[in-house]
Formats: sequence, structure tokens, C-alpha cells
Amino acid sequence: MKKVLKFFICMIFLCSCTSTTPVGNSIDGKILAGYQGWFNAEGDASGLGWKHYSNNKGFKPGNINIDFWPELTEYSKNYTYKTPFKHSDSKTASLFSSVDYKTISLHFKWMKEYGIDGVFVQRFSVALTKEKKRKKNLFKVFDNCFKSAKEHDRVISLMYDLTGSKSKNVVEVIKNDWKKLVKKYELNDPKNPNILTFKDKPVVSIWGVGFRDNREYSLEDIKESIFCKFFDNAYTLISKEKGFDSLVPKEKLLSFYFTFFEVLLLNRSYVLFILSNSRDKMQKLSSLRRLRNSFKQFASGLIEQGNTSKQSIFTKHPELIFSEGAWLQLLFLLKFWMDDSSPSFEKTDMAIEKSVRIVFDVFDNTPIDSIVDFGKFLWKENTKTA
Repeated sequence: MKKVLKFFICMIFLCSCTSTTPVGNSIDGKILAGYQGWFNAEGDASGLGWKHYSNNKGFKPGNINIDFWPELTEYSKNYTYKTPFKHSDSKTASLFSSVDYKTISLHFKWMKEYGIDGVFVQRFSVALTKEKKRKKNLFKVFDNCFKSAKEHDRVISLMYDLTGSKSKNVVEVIKNDWKKLVKKYELNDPKNPNILTFKDKPVVSIWGVGFRDNREYSLEDIKESIFCKFFDNAYTLISKEKGFDSLVPKEKLLSFYFTFFEVLLLNRSYVLFILSNSRDKMQKLSSLRRLRNSFKQFASGLIEQGNTSKQSIFTKHPELIFSEGAWLQLLFLLKFWMDDSSPSFEKTDMAIEKSVRIVFDVFDNTPIDSIVDFGKFLWKENTKTA
């Protein structure tokens, strides 16, 4: 019972995700906790003082920010810190710090002992914009959690807490941080036994959306971030394929489209919910704004690559105009895919191939045959649905 009380201070919630038997690193059947890891102590390696123990009046008898005092019997004395508080026997009371690996490892050891399969590691996006000490502490705590999960055979998942973030940078802050963590820890590798997955995909969650307390970011910011993440996932997959860099622009665009719509298929219910339930076209497009920026940058690179093979300046195509045309093509394919009811979305695959052929025939100044072929395809589809 004492261990439960010790652990309570680090927990947000417990949840049994399903009633099924846990399998590997899948979320099915797992009992998971929220883990904030936000406690620091005077004298630890962070230099942040009594962060989250103290209130706005400091840290001394009469001023404290916690509801329970942790019982420290199993903590290493080398990793506890003396406080201004006294126990009833007049001995100095001590506390732990999340910056210490031994402390977080102990928490993960308790998880294993009490049948808790893993945690959502809370990551505070606002701290990523703060001074160097705050950011360094955030990375150290996550590193402690990642290593502890491996040591005690637990699973972890990242949960971004947006509290305190700003609308102008919340998406970019999360996006850039995720890329850094993926590069260092390979968090997007579902084969990692300590990474929480759902249907063989890593689980990442976002907390702090939908509150009506005048937060400086909106649900639209998050929608934009999610669609941009779909692009990032697709591009990461194709760029890792052997020989991708040597492909011609047409093959690169085909590879991207097929992969991108596979990513969307895994999230089809979400895509349909967001884009089909928007009140008007402009609202739909606002959710795709960051996707548009990323895709147009990708398309511009393809156009630039294609232009290098053209000898005459008159046959080279302006990147701005053709990247915008590629974006309109993606919007067309997205709408086609949303309406497609063919087995395995075979007709979407056909639409991709024929529309890409048109784009690059135009690019190579030989469009007539492909335009006629694509026109016949669309006419047949419209006739069937009429």
C-alpha cells in the first residue's frame, strides 16, 4: 500500500484500454498510466530548484504545491534531497527529483511489480520554448523514461501537453521536437518492443485541446498539425526506400501519392470526419493549410529537378505555378479517394496513375494523349455514379 501512495504523486490516470489479453507492444489490453516527470529539487542536476513542489510563494512550511508527501524508503539516499520541512519526529524530510535516472527506474520497477504495462510520458510543448535549463531537463526526463522502459520491459508513448502554448508556433514546436526524438530514439519504429503501438503504428497523443479557458491555440492548429504529420510520415517512408534519390520526378510523385494514401487509409475515419463534416469548403482548406505548404515545397523540388534536364529556358516551368497545380491535383485525388468505394481503392490508384501521367506529359510538352485518356476515365466514373 505504501508503494501505491509513493507512486500516486507521479500518476495522472490509469486506464484499461480493452478487456483483451495484452499482446506485445500493442495498446490492446494494456493498463497504462500518465507520467509527468516534472519534479525537481534544490541541489539536483537540473538547477531548477523545487519545481512543482513549490507554489508561487516559495517552498517552506505553509507553502507547498503537493497533496501527498512521498514515502522514500526504497529510494537511494544519494538521490534524495533535504527540504526545509520536518517530520513529526523532527527529522528533516527529503524529496526526489525526476532528473535522476535511478528515481525514474524505480518508478518503472514498481509498474512492473504492480502490473502497469507502461506510461504516456507527458511532454510539455511550452517548456520546449523556454530557457536552455528547462529544455535540457525535459530531454533528460524523457531519456530516463526511455531507458527505464527498456530496463523493466515496459512500453512508453509520447503525450504532448499543449498548456501554455501559443497559436503562432505550437505546430512547428511539436513537429520539430518529434523529428528530433524520432532521430535519436526511433520512436516511429513499431518493431521497438518498448514503443506503444496501435495496429502496428506508434501511438502519439495530444492533451490540452478543447478547453474554453482562453488558451492561445485552437483546435484548428491541431487539425493542421495532424494533416501535416500524414505528409511527414509518407515522405519519411519513401525517402528511406533504396534508390529513391535516383528516381525521376514522375516516379517520385507516384511513390509519394501511393504511400500518402496508404497513410490516410490507416486514418480514414478521422479524415472523413474532419473533411466531410466541415461546414464549408474554406473550413476544409484551413485544416489542410500546413499540408499544402509542405506538399508544395516537395513539388517544387520535383519541378526543379525536372527543369535541370531541359536545355531551353522556354521549356522550363515556373516552380510557383506548377507546384500550385500539383496541390490542386492532390486536392482532386483526396476528394476522389474519399468518394471511392472500389475494392482496395483500385480506382484511386488508377486516378493517381492517369493524373500524374498528365502532369508530366504537360511538363514534357506532350499532353494530348494522356488528357484524352484521363478524360475518358473520369467520364466513365461520372456516368456510373449518375
